Amino acid sequence: MMKYFLSFVILLMSCDKKNQDSINVYLLKSRKRNLEGISLEKTEYYKINKNLDYLLPYTTYDSLNQSLIYASNFNYSLKDLHSEPIIKNEDIISLDTLNNLLVLNNKAGVKLLKMKPSRMHGEQFVMTLNNLPALNGHILNPHSSNGSTWISIQYDDFKTIKDTTLSQYKFSFFIGDGTSNRKGRKRIEFSKYPKLITAFKDSKRLVDNTQLCKEF
Repeated sequence: MMKYFLSFVILLMSCDKKNQDSINVYLLKSRKRNLEGISLEKTEYYKINKNLDYLLPYTTYDSLNQSLIYASNFNYSLKDLHSEPIIKNEDIISLDTLNNLLVLNNKAGVKLLKMKPSRMHGEQFVMTLNNLPALNGHILNPHSSNGSTWISIQYDDFKTIKDTTLSQYKFSFFIGDGTSNRKGRKRIEFSKYPKLITAFKDSKRLVDNTQLCKEF
């Protein structure tokens, strides 16, 4: 009887494991253009100012605020992603929506810190849920003076940025205002990503479920 009971428990555990959601983060094979702003080469700003070709083709122009947009929202499809994730499901320790943090284990944290994204545009990523796109954004270089107007991942703790021995690394997870100014950051409105939040909650990796979009 005990033998059958143990077999039943193992079967339940196996089924539960198979039904667990999988959250992964992928980089893109090639950079996609900004959805925000207008093509820089079509603007008077480009015609007046010389030596701006180094900004092309991925920098756009915000004609309303008269400023450059280095990294914004972008279109993509699954075929644009690399075959292997840079951050695997088991690498994600937690999503802290109260403190705007994505907490990663040593393996993934060190990998991102060694990645050195472009200081100008960052590195585009897509977070998937069960192999389907959930949200997209930019991994920003912590040493960059540029910013993103979209969802961003950035490491802000310069005291530990070269430490490869930590058990976990806390990356800021936010929406930028296009600059490197931390005061301009906003919370990600996670109410727009209910399935993703549910997956974090069901796997006991959701530290807090603050869904208000406000400056912090």
